[in-house]
Amino acid sequence: KADDTVIPTLLKAIGNKDEGTAKAAGRVLSDLAIDKPDKVLPGLMESLDQTEEPAVINTLKVLRQMKAAAAPTVQKISALYDKSGAQVRMEILDSLAAIDSEGDQALPLLVKALKAPEPMVRKEALMGVMRFRSKVDLFLEPLSESMKEGDLDNRLLALGIVRGLGQQGIKSMPTLEALTQDPNVRIRIAAVSA
Repeated sequence: KADDTVIPTLLKAIGNKDEGTAKAAGRVLSDLAIDKPDKVLPGLMESLDQTEEPAVINTLKVLRQMKAAAAPTVQKISALYDKSGAQVRMEILDSLAAIDSEGDQALPLLVKALKAPEPMVRKEALMGVMRFRSKVDLFLEPLSESMKEGDLDNRLLALGIVRGLGQQGIKSMPTLEALTQDPNVRIRIAAVSA
């Protein structure tokens, strides 16, 4: 069992070059953060200032475990997006969607990420917007664009999301109708299904 005295050591260790050490520190910090978020959160906020990718990724994973207790970090996490590589951006999107339950900070960044050049970042954004069905009007138009362009898997995922929205997705009907003429048979079938 770890106590408060090990927090500084663990915060340093989540940036360790040895992946096993960093992940182990992250797991222990996650456990501590659930019981004592006020003791762990200040150090995690400082860890977000690090430039080492593994340290930032591990910090984001711990913050995700904290959920609502990590809410004070949302703006700082959002600010990292534009200066990060694809792997960190995916972690940022996942973390924001988990922490920002209302979507005030997460949703604008998720919508922006729907246009990211990397398919894996777009996929993370598509999965993130699904958490905010109550705010469908904020992402339905960019979601419709995702159905029309990009790699096949993400287009199919976007079509599946619209299908899952039911009547909330009615404004995407013109796009769906156009996609029934798409050259790809899987897109045509998914459009008809939606």
